[in-house]
Amino acid sequence: MGYFTIDLPGNIKGEVRFGKVMRKLISINPFNLLKRNGLKREERRGYIVKIAEGQLYRLLRTMEGEWLNESDSGFQVAKDDETSLAIKKAIEQYEQSLHH
Repeated sequence: MGYFTIDLPGNIKGEVRFGKVMRKLISINPFNLLKRNGLKREERRGYIVKIAEGQLYRLLRTMEGEWLNESDSGFQVAKDDETSLAIKKAIEQYEQSLHH
């Protein structure tokens, strides 16, 4: 799990906590369940963002960088609105700055 802060429009600060969210995928073939590799896991990155107004935003992203709009594995994802889109953009900018 990690932590960083982001700046949002209107001089709003966001506190971002992130970590891996694992999703188990079950094989349709019942014989594969007996094998060790019958169960597969899909790894995603989950973000919980607290903004100055006390609101929490939960976001999911694939390891390839695609934002997900559906809730998964009990992790309720925030609906796309102006604030959540600004949060996603700020997270992308922060993560890109780490790689350059």
